Amino acid sequence: MISKKEIFWMILFSILIGILIKIRADVVDPSGILDVSKLTIELLLGILTFFIILSINIIAKKLTARYLDSSIEIKPWSFKQFWFRSRAHFRRAFPSGIVFPIFTTFFTMGYFTWLGILTFEPTPLTSRVTKRHGLYRYSELTEYHIALIAAAGVILNLLFAMIFYFTNLTFLAKFSIYFAAWSLVPLGSLDGSKIFFGSRILWTTLALIALVFLSSIFFIP
Repeated sequence: MISKKEIFWMILFSILIGILIKIRADVVDPSGILDVSKLTIELLLGILTFFIILSINIIAKKLTARYLDSSIEIKPWSFKQFWFRSRAHFRRAFPSGIVFPIFTTFFTMGYFTWLGILTFEPTPLTSRVTKRHGLYRYSELTEYHIALIAAAGVILNLLFAMIFYFTNLTFLAKFSIYFAAWSLVPLGSLDGSKIFFGSRILWTTLALIALVFLSSIFFIP
């Protein structure tokens, strides 16, 4: 279900974001000496945390796509067009999913990390063409169907945030909420744009729910 290339991107971004979210970790002991063991633990915790959150999001979208007789390919977020004019574009795709997290983390000295990193390309399966009724009235995926796939990742991240909270995995709960909120940002080809243009009602509903979850973070120890 998940290709080797997608696993590679998941591991790469887990390492990248795991390091960035731990960049402000206190790893210096009272004597002013760098605690290497604590640094290693902090980094491994950050990497593992993001890999778990990312896996939940991607698996949810993969399963939903499968339910809709389609498949999705996960890839890093990038863009070529940087303005409305047709000639306003880069010669090669700008790797925004990699550059933005690094830039925002270092520019804000670790207080803010951009988490809009991955996007997906949906493709209808051959079996979908033969279905002409109900939810499958079209052989091609509509924007609404694509929105449902993207929304599945957000919903499952929020559901697991509650599970993590009630099992005392508060760091996982907080980060799952953060990532779900980031997944609703309607920018470029990110999941938030797919949901927003597929169904504004669905996007608004999820955004309000995400805001409730974000506000609850202040009460999570």
